[in-house]
Amino acid sequence: MPNTFSGKGNLADSPSLKTIIVKGDARTVAEMRVFFDEFSHNEQVEIEQDGGFGMSVSLWAKKGEDAARHLRKGARVKVDGRLQQFLYTDKDTGKELP
Repeated sequence: MPNTFSGKGNLADSPSLKTIIVKGDARTVAEMRVFFDEFSHNEQVEIEQDGGFGMSVSLWAKKGEDAARHLRKGARVKVDGRLQQFLYTDKDTGKELP
């Protein structure tokens, strides 16, 4: 069963477009931070923000290029995708890090 995620939030920064090598091929990826807000009703039955969380989001290939071209800091976005944690090995310490 895949780890799926769906949420609405605002970009903390404009997307940054990078080209990285994956298995010998150059691939384009847009990286961004999104703050997903949470709302509830207060005692006066008004909707108010009562928290949220930030998450790194990556978009690959054409979708990433389009996001970097059109989206800017503060833009409201809807994210649908899967949650995946990547580990890499630090060259200096040899430790695996998220």
